[in-house]
Amino acid sequence: MGAAVRTRIVVLLIVLLVVVTGGIAIGVVASGAGSAASVPAGVDGEGGIPVASGRGETTAVTTTPMALTIYTDYSSNDAATFLTVNDLFMRGLLDAGTATIAIHPVALPELSGGDGEYALRAANAAACVAEYASDSFWEFHVALFANQPTGPVSSASDDDLVELAAGSGVGRMGEVGACIREGTFAPWVQDRSADAAVAGGVVDRIPVVVADGRVYEGSISSNTEFRAFHASVSTVS
Repeated sequence: MGAAVRTRIVVLLIVLLVVVTGGIAIGVVASGAGSAASVPAGVDGEGGIPVASGRGETTAVTTTPMALTIYTDYSSNDAATFLTVNDLFMRGLLDAGTATIAIHPVALPELSGGDGEYALRAANAAACVAEYASDSFWEFHVALFANQPTGPVSSASDDDLVELAAGSGVGRMGEVGACIREGTFAPWVQDRSADAAVAGGVVDRIPVVVADGRVYEGSISSNTEFRAFHASVSTVS
């Protein structure tokens, strides 16, 4: 084998090595290109959005507040019913400092019977408010249900959600509006919806309400039953 031939072989091997190595590098970069979903500020370790009281002075509390966790879908009629009948009671618990509330907004149309596309956009909007105006989160949460679109397919647009946020007294609307329109937290909502689990099991209905680890099994339309459930958990705790 002549020197010229050997030289060409060496050059070809070097080129091949560069191509293969470069391909590996590109593959590594590409595999890491997808960044993790953005998470709203203040989200707890379980993926819930904590509700701030923000309603004046609270009474002194000598016991650990009850932890209420609620998995909800903004297109669910049942979730709207539960909130409507228990809103004032839960606000009272927050104001008294006897409970904390964490909301898990999900988009699960197979469980809610609602419009999954709207549920995703509404949950993203709620997350945007949590990110930029957390003190207004509960008001916006309530407003979403009070203004819940009717029918299997929602005609409510992102602009409608922005208008609803502004009408709910949400601040920093420039940032909130951009966040809603850009769907900033939609991937996070999708991840949380896919991974939704409570008390060691998969969420199998909407809403799911948990108090200190105990799942509420009563009527979603009965404030009396929910109060009794709360009292029973308080006694055990």
